[in-house]
Amino acid sequence: MSPVYYWRRKTKGRDGKLHDQRRALGSDYSEAVAEYERLRLNPPPIDPEPMREPEPVVPPLSVASFYRRWLRDYVRSMRTKRQHQQARQRFRDYVLRSLGPKLLTSLTSDDIRGWNAAMEARGVGVALRHRLLEDVRCMLGRALKAKVIAEMPWETGKSGNMHRIPETDPDRLTDVEVAAVLNSAPEGPWRSLLALLVTTGMRWGEAVALEWADVRQTPHPHLVISKSIAGPTKSKKLRRIPLSLEAQTVLDGLERGTGRVFRLSTEDPSWIRRTVRRRCWVKAFHVHQLRHTYACRWIEAGKSLAALQQLLGHASVVTTQRYAKLSDEAVAAEVLKPAPGAIRGTVSGTATVPESSGARKSLRNW
Repeated sequence: MSPVYYWRRKTKGRDGKLHDQRRALGSDYSEAVAEYERLRLNPPPIDPEPMREPEPVVPPLSVASFYRRWLRDYVRSMRTKRQHQQARQRFRDYVLRSLGPKLLTSLTSDDIRGWNAAMEARGVGVALRHRLLEDVRCMLGRALKAKVIAEMPWETGKSGNMHRIPETDPDRLTDVEVAAVLNSAPEGPWRSLLALLVTTGMRWGEAVALEWADVRQTPHPHLVISKSIAGPTKSKKLRRIPLSLEAQTVLDGLERGTGRVFRLSTEDPSWIRRTVRRRCWVKAFHVHQLRHTYACRWIEAGKSLAALQQLLGHASVVTTQRYAKLSDEAVAAEVLKPAPGAIRGTVSGTATVPESSGARKSLRNW
């Protein structure tokens, strides 16, 4: 029986332990000597790396599949129940068939811009497109954080600020339209509710959830807005709205009691919107126009923009600045106001120029 030759080495590894390495070199002496020299000059590693299993191949996600995950994991936990339902409805109506089939990794800013342009061509409103773009941007941010995509397909900077609301005129009502809307509303709590909205600038959900305990008289008549019908307020902050004489008159006409101020048969504003449109000539009426009307009236009266931001509950003054655009009637009224005494009559030549003024003398010699 022929002998079998072995190579053996004892040494410490990176773990500090003594390792005993052995290799069988075969029974041929010359081949065993050659293999021994090769192992002596180039010994095998002490702690060989374990064989790694190949990473599973994850198929690329579509926009629709990750969008559903975003709705389930993020929106459901971070937003109110009603906001979650609204986000799901927007996804089904505007995202699923257009952006949904696209792969999330191949989505580009041009795709989003084209989708926004297509919605605008379909007549989708500015506010709704703003919410849809905000949803898509938030979804993409979560995908980037989860390392589903390598980079954000959303342009930054002024030119790429796709989610910004365009500088369009606020959707407000004139005084004649406000009177027509209030006269067309059903008598009782509905008409009083609309009147309170246009005199305080509250949101519909905040006014419906208003309780008599939130109507305070000290140190001055005001409302404490701390909740909405769907949960917390939109900004999740408490704010106080001082009551004007018109708003106090509306509340004085109601029967004071406990619980909610307005006891309505339905909490959905769509019913009162359809009722007013059917009875009135203001066919484009919707309840949120009353909030826009209040804000525009405030600006046209020359009042503070910072105070309006606090009254409306906006988190940023940029949102409030949208109402800073005056109506054509307000601009015309400003133009027709008498000019200051320093420049009145200068153009028509009726102004008296003092002889001691060198500048005025030069004007006379033209």
